Amino acid sequence: MNITNDIKTQRFYLLFALYIASEADYDYAMNLESLAKNRGLSLPQFKKIYRYFLEENFVEKRDGGGEYNTCITHNGIKAVEEVFLDQYRQTYYFPSFRDMMR
Repeated sequence: MNITNDIKTQRFYLLFALYIASEADYDYAMNLESLAKNRGLSLPQFKKIYRYFLEENFVEKRDGGGEYNTCITHNGIKAVEEVFLDQYRQTYYFPSFRDMMR
């Protein structure tokens, strides 16, 4: 068990879910907490990930739609897409895609 990779993988899959839901559109905002619940994350897990996303400028808060109304940012899009450039190579933020698929 590698706790660092597990945490990074949880982060990736939530950011990737936002990427897919928004079709990589900066203007599309949604309640990220709802998306996290649908992915099986607990509220404490989600709050840690959300804070991390804000600090790394992967997401941006938007008015309306609740406390966690969020859109993906340019940095968030780049972080997701970098994972797929080489499925065997880890990025600064995430494990390699191959490692996350195990």
